[in-house]
Amino acid sequence: MRSDRAENMRRMQQKIAMRFVH
Repeated sequence: MRSDRAENMRRMQQKIAMRFVH
């Protein structure tokens, strides 16, 4: 299994970044 938690955290951060950009 790969670092799923790291990917999940990155995805969450990307979603927040998108909201901040808008």
